[in-house]
Amino acid sequence: MKIEAIYEISSPLFMRGADPSGSLELRPASFKGLLRFWFRAVAFCRLGSVKGVLEEENKLFGSKSGQSRVSLTINPINVSLGNLGKLDFGLRYLGYGLLSKSQKNQAIKHGTRVKLILNIKDLVGKEELSLLEKSLCALGTFGGAGARSRRGFGSLTLVYLIIDGKKYKSGKEYKSKEDLKNFICKFLKAVIGKNNNTLPPYTAFSGKTQVFIGEASDNPIELLEKIGQELKQYRMSFKNKEIVEKVKKKVIFGLSSPYKLGESTVKIVSESSGNRRASPLFIHIHKVQDNKYVPVFTVFPAQFLPRGAWLQIDNQRERITINEQDFKVISEFLRSDSLNAQEVCKNE
Repeated sequence: MKIEAIYEISSPLFMRGADPSGSLELRPASFKGLLRFWFRAVAFCRLGSVKGVLEEENKLFGSKSGQSRVSLTINPINVSLGNLGKLDFGLRYLGYGLLSKSQKNQAIKHGTRVKLILNIKDLVGKEELSLLEKSLCALGTFGGAGARSRRGFGSLTLVYLIIDGKKYKSGKEYKSKEDLKNFICKFLKAVIGKNNNTLPPYTAFSGKTQVFIGEASDNPIELLEKIGQELKQYRMSFKNKEIVEKVKKKVIFGLSSPYKLGESTVKIVSESSGNRRASPLFIHIHKVQDNKYVPVFTVFPAQFLPRGAWLQIDNQRERITINEQDFKVISEFLRSDSLNAQEVCKNE
């Protein structure tokens, strides 16, 4: 079986090889890693356990004990590079550590199209194929590729999904923001199902997932600039909060440990490895008809800290934990008057 997924890059993309200072390129290994990520995200509700998800993921994409049943190649259709030039603080905030105020900031430009070609062995079953198809759709509806993709860079808009020569999904069906909204609702219902309100142990779709759509724009770069400005201002508004509340509201957007907060240092105390927690907020720029770009914000509540772990401020004895209620600060940001994003549909 052969699947072709054609995506259009809908915001500047930064992807390089092993050398981070090397030239920009679209790497098959990176895209395969993205498919594994989205497979795990869409499979959790269906399979119900981490063990079950990992077993199916390894059977499909390969592991130390078995070869991959999916081979992936990339056919860039019209790759175009461009310099973003000098940037305002909103883009620099979203691209922290990646973008410079004064440098050229070369990227793969939005408008570039890329085709993923997946050749699938006959051993793959119907359920695995269904999850793979949903993974490809999720990548082109909620995600992106390359550096800082959770912050809106490298967003990918699905154009076509073709299975054995037959068109299965077409991004061109999303002629408007309303069409995109309807597709997302159908997608969430198909992936999540009913009675899946358990908080996932990792980033995955669940009954807790929330999707918001913002106002359309003619320019994805200006759209990201606005989002970056609003996000920075919102997070700065916590500065007068009591220290524990401020820590919770700040770190829920993403945490590296140790984390500097004014004169204080916040760190994760855990027996397990790892000192970083990625943001549960995914910013995606989606292209619709008439060259309009729509921001899609997805909130993935999940277990934020390892079991038994806590946050510590300046070696104090108080243990700070993150619970499900703490994710609400993200949806409050998305609903704020300055951003005014609308929730697509509520999972019940």
